[in-house]
Amino acid sequence: MAFEETAAELTQNVRSLGFDLDELTNEKSWPRLRSRGTQRDRRDRRLRSGGLFIRLGAAIDGIGAKRVVLDTIENLFSGLQNEGILRAELRRLFRWLKDKGVTAVITAERGEGALTRHGLEEYVSDCVILLDHRVTDQVSTRRLRIVKYRGTAHGTTNTHS
Repeated sequence: MAFEETAAELTQNVRSLGFDLDELTNEKSWPRLRSRGTQRDRRDRRLRSGGLFIRLGAAIDGIGAKRVVLDTIENLFSGLQNEGILRAELRRLFRWLKDKGVTAVITAERGEGALTRHGLEEYVSDCVILLDHRVTDQVSTRRLRIVKYRGTAHGTTNTHS
């Protein structure tokens, strides 16, 4: 489910990765969901979360999906000003995805002093992967770092004596 890109932009971007979304959508093996929302929805995203679960659940069940991508989570809850409600809605979404038995890839913006904007996403996630792009002395380096992978040490255990 894309919250920022149009269908045409999403199709073009995914094509650069070697996938033809139009063909996959026609084969009913890749449902494409977009969410723009009304003015009222943007003021209180909580009003839409039930609808999100219904649409996403129908898409998952319709093709027997095992994986879901939500890009980006900030747009989903951007209208929520109350941090308690925001945290409850994030927990509810992550729990619902887990209960559906899908692997969810959820993009999130970097936060100030935290990995994510709200600082909660990394706690309710089973795995957190940090993507980084640095330029030093005109040398560009893209990095992928596994910050958290629940149930594993993922290289954080000190093996030195």
